Amino acid sequence: MSVKMFFKLICFQALLSFTAHGLVIVENGSARAQIIIPENANPVEVLAAKEMKNFVGRATGAELPVVTPGTASPEKGKILIGRAAGKQSVAPNSFIIKSAPKELILAGGDTSGSLNDAKTATGTLFAVYEFLEKELGVLWLWPDEQYGVAVRRKDRIETADYERKIDPPFENVRIRKLPLAWTRRSARACSTEVRFPGRSGHAFVDWAARYAKTNPDFFALAKSGRNARPGSSMCVANPAFQDEIIRLWVEARNKNPGVRIDINCCENDTSGACICERCKAWDPPGAPEGDVSERYAKFYNAVYEKAKRIDPSVRVYGYAYKNYVNAPETIRLPQNIMISIVPSPSFPYNRKARKEIPGNIGKWGKSGCSLIYRPNLLDGYAMPEDISIDYYTEFQVMRNARMRSIDIDGPNLSFATQGPFLYILQRLLVKPDASLEELKNEYYSAFGPAAGHVRDYWEYWNRYALDNAELFHEVPKKYNPLRHSMFFGFHYAFYAHRLFPEEVFPPAEKFLDEARKAAKDSPDDLKRVEFLKAGLDHARLCAATCAIFADEKSTTQQRLDALAKVRAFRAQSLPRWAAWLEGFVMNGRNEQVAWTFSAFDPNTMIELPVEWKLALDPQNSGERLGYSRTSFDDSSWQRIKTDRFLEYQGIKDGYINAWYRLSLTIPEKYIGKRAILHLGAVDESCSLWINGEMAGKFTFDPAVNPDSWKNPMEFDITEFIPENGKITIALKVINNQGRGGLWRPSQIRFFNEDDMKILIDAKTFSPEDRSARTFGKQLSYVDGMIRISGAAKKTFGRIYLDKLKKPGGKKLEITFDYRDSRKHSLEFVVLEQDISKKPLRHTPIKLPFSKEWKTFRKSIEVLPETGRLDIAVNNNMKPEEFAEFKKIFLELSPQLAAPRRETENQ
Repeated sequence: MSVKMFFKLICFQALLSFTAHGLVIVENGSARAQIIIPENANPVEVLAAKEMKNFVGRATGAELPVVTPGTASPEKGKILIGRAAGKQSVAPNSFIIKSAPKELILAGGDTSGSLNDAKTATGTLFAVYEFLEKELGVLWLWPDEQYGVAVRRKDRIETADYERKIDPPFENVRIRKLPLAWTRRSARACSTEVRFPGRSGHAFVDWAARYAKTNPDFFALAKSGRNARPGSSMCVANPAFQDEIIRLWVEARNKNPGVRIDINCCENDTSGACICERCKAWDPPGAPEGDVSERYAKFYNAVYEKAKRIDPSVRVYGYAYKNYVNAPETIRLPQNIMISIVPSPSFPYNRKARKEIPGNIGKWGKSGCSLIYRPNLLDGYAMPEDISIDYYTEFQVMRNARMRSIDIDGPNLSFATQGPFLYILQRLLVKPDASLEELKNEYYSAFGPAAGHVRDYWEYWNRYALDNAELFHEVPKKYNPLRHSMFFGFHYAFYAHRLFPEEVFPPAEKFLDEARKAAKDSPDDLKRVEFLKAGLDHARLCAATCAIFADEKSTTQQRLDALAKVRAFRAQSLPRWAAWLEGFVMNGRNEQVAWTFSAFDPNTMIELPVEWKLALDPQNSGERLGYSRTSFDDSSWQRIKTDRFLEYQGIKDGYINAWYRLSLTIPEKYIGKRAILHLGAVDESCSLWINGEMAGKFTFDPAVNPDSWKNPMEFDITEFIPENGKITIALKVINNQGRGGLWRPSQIRFFNEDDMKILIDAKTFSPEDRSARTFGKQLSYVDGMIRISGAAKKTFGRIYLDKLKKPGGKKLEITFDYRDSRKHSLEFVVLEQDISKKPLRHTPIKLPFSKEWKTFRKSIEVLPETGRLDIAVNNNMKPEEFAEFKKIFLELSPQLAAPRRETENQ
């Protein structure tokens, strides 16, 4: 036999060997195999079988039976799930895939526990997902079962020759904003349990409440003293502070014998700010100004050195974040110190970031510690961005630096405008060795015949981001009134129209038009293209709306009309998961702060100028020098804006006292009305003078309200306004830490007393009144009492409070007498809306049962942006039950910052 012939024979035998080990699962649309689960299948095995059956059915139309070993058919092939294949020697979340002529094993390391808990190991489920991806080509695009998962039709499924054992590439995988069930599919999300004596994340948030009085030296020293308030930074070089961390850890270990407990040293969500000599001694000579990275590395090391004397296996967790993000230069760290690196700034990289961030991560990798990738990925707002190239680069640099885990805060779940990036973000956690091009091609392939046009569409936005990277970093600095930098896109809606002007959208639209034509005969692919088109249309509409709200000349009606268009589009044309609407209106972010209306009638208010006069007062001598007096000459004072922090206008930290002055004349039509000075936000404390007389004072107290620095405050200045209306406002702001000043626009509001109170009586519920119509037969008014009766099923009513004018920022006082015969609940809910009728907040009021007449009082601080109030009534009472009310009064009063102080002599 010739060598050539022998080689052919060997190859033929090898081919026979390969095909002989495959299992035919489906043939011509008919099931040739069965899914076998253990008799006592755990939740992981049950779900794994369900997912296998579901996706094989979607691909082929065949329905695989799910059976137990005792009911399995000997005629059909076997897909053995989990322990149905016998005991497998695999670690938690690891799995094996093994094939034989009549058998396929999909099994992994599972643990008992809820599938809602990321700590429940799901190795068997991961084996099924691996198989579905390899054999059926399933692609996980976005969390929508119908179109977000791409499954191609197949008539036949025959397994390849498998004998594989796969371990998870990372210890922990967490993507915070995505559903856990989805990230198990798309990213093999898993978690090992890490326990601390206190909280995870920022470790010392609650320490101010516990130690401010007894151990103020635990907290950072500022020029004004120790800042023992919630969220402040710590005095990390203080041995007593370190010892308290160790004491709490030992206490937790003693309470939980046999349980591994580690130490959390992650600083609060602020920069390291202590200026004590001990902390500064930890900073190396020549360190960049404000950089305390070396200090924090030494802090983590000091705590670890103390802890390892008790338990050498202990892990100490810390952050590389804000002004301590850089790798240490003078010390090495042990691998039991786990550093979560939070790179900044945001994507896309500008030239500076592209040069510095990979190098810094590489230095962390050489420092000896273990690394966790902890990016903040909340960028982009609703705009179309493909930032995958920068993310891929950063991820691979982290991986080369021996990254052990990944914990993503975010991402922005706008799958229609950040599709390739979000796909790559997830799939890298399954296939970290894959090239960027390979992952992109996977994503594009999900669009079938439209794949090439979809590629062109996303490459257009990729080039746009790269070509304008510097602009993406400069625009926020110039046009964001709330923060000096982009800050992960939290305030993107202030300037989205500047980054994405109208002219950038039509070229992108043409690519999607071509994609729609290509996919016209493939319904599922067409739906996916239309999903992208909806995201593009939404982005375009949002950018136009941002421009309207940013234009100071836009009228309230123009803004309301623009907002109505956005809401209508979102309600009618925007698919689920196309845009992360929840993230766009989070507290203090994007649309919530950029798309604002005045909640007050412009005819009853004065909008104060944004520009005032400013003088710093480091010696605290302003009162003695007469800064508050009307006659004081402030012509030499600098001009300053009151819609942003002082630090964003060139004022350096450490001023403590800053004086603002403004003179104006109140129009004659307002003289004699009640006047409330509304200061947008003051960080931190302040004293107020009107025409030289002290009109009020506010002292920041974190124990009372740690958020008062960002909330409006009001002062009643009615009695200080003379007949000629001329006033001089002098405001002394005291700031002890971080950014400060008067940093949100202010107004003076004027009221008639009748607009601030209402009596609910028979007239309120007359037949023609809409309040009465919402209650129906459950409401009656007899002998001066309002009676609400029960019904066979739950009913609802509504009391419309149209007479209460301009409620925003005031205090609502509710008083009434009641009695009832209830056994079931009757709940009142105060509803707050802005002037566009967008819901802002629901405040429930529950009444205790009382057979005798009882007086009820409730006080509610109305949100500043509230433009209207109503009261909803949820009636759970049964037909035989009732509640009666009388003397129902509702009254608004200004929320004053403080009572007026003694008059200061001019």
